[in-house]
Amino acid sequence: MAEPKKRSSPVVRGLAAVMTVIALACGGVAVYGLTLDETHRAAESTLIRAKVGDVFARQLDVQKHKQWRTDVSEIRDFKAEEGDKASWVEVWNDGTEMRLWFVEVVKDRTLKVRTEHTRGVFYGTWTFTFEEADEGTQVTINEEGRIPNAFFRGMNKLVNRDQAATIRGHLAALKAACEKAGK
Repeated sequence: MAEPKKRSSPVVRGLAAVMTVIALACGGVAVYGLTLDETHRAAESTLIRAKVGDVFARQLDVQKHKQWRTDVSEIRDFKAEEGDKASWVEVWNDGTEMRLWFVEVVKDRTLKVRTEHTRGVFYGTWTFTFEEADEGTQVTINEEGRIPNAFFRGMNKLVNRDQAATIRGHLAALKAACEKAGK
């Protein structure tokens, strides 16, 4: 006579069901991510009532960014290189760590910053342009980003509907710091 088949407990069955739903959701996000382009672009601009040289110098001095950027909790591993080139790690308030370095520095005109998530989730460049304007300095940030992993690309699209929000936040902080210093 065959022994009766043992049934798993309701807790185990419930846990298996929850894990299955999570796996399906993650798979769905990854499949969605496969339909998206790896690259994205965003750009924002603002007028800062300060001299080009002062705005440029504040952005260039990354070791002091923590003084005026509320999204940064720490700047570490700063390394000065030839000319005005440098590399560093920013730790954001949410724990995100970004490795950054200047790849192009044209005094009072352009800063091109390479950005890379320390865990390889995303990377790209921010190009800052500084132009004299009647009332101060027009600063524009152009982001060219890449998210190679389909799951993270899908999550970014689902969660981060506003690709330019970080740029706007950075520009607002730069503007506030420069204009406060000019008063």
